[in-house]
Amino acid sequence: MDLIVKTLLGVEFLACIHENSCFELYGFDVLVDESLKPWLLEVNLSPSMQADSPLDKQIKSTLLTDAFNLLGIRKLDASTLTSARLKARFLQPGFVWNQPNMKQQQAVGISSVSSPDRVD
Repeated sequence: MDLIVKTLLGVEFLACIHENSCFELYGFDVLVDESLKPWLLEVNLSPSMQADSPLDKQIKSTLLTDAFNLLGIRKLDASTLTSARLKARFLQPGFVWNQPNMKQQQAVGISSVSSPDRVD
C-alpha cells in the first residue's frame, strides 16, 4: 500500500472539467520478490478491462464493483431501467403522442363490433 501511495504522491494530476463527477482508474504492475518486497514495474493510466480468463474476470468484476460502490452507483433491476428509459423518452422536448393512430385503432375496434363482416 505504501508503494501505491508514494507513487500517487509523485504524480501531477490534471484538473477535471467536471470536478464532482470525475475519477481515474490506474493499473499498478507490481512484482513481489522471494522476501515479499514489492517492486513497481509500471503504472497504466487506462488499464484494460478485458477479461482473458476466469480469474481475470473475477478480479476485474470485483474491481469494477468496488469502484461503482465508491462512486455511489447502485445496481438497477431490468424493470427500473425500462421505466426510466420510457419516462426519459416521453419527457423529451418535441415528443408528440400519436393521437391519430389511437383514434384510428379505436374506430376499427368499434366498427368491427358494431357491424361484423359476414361471409355467406
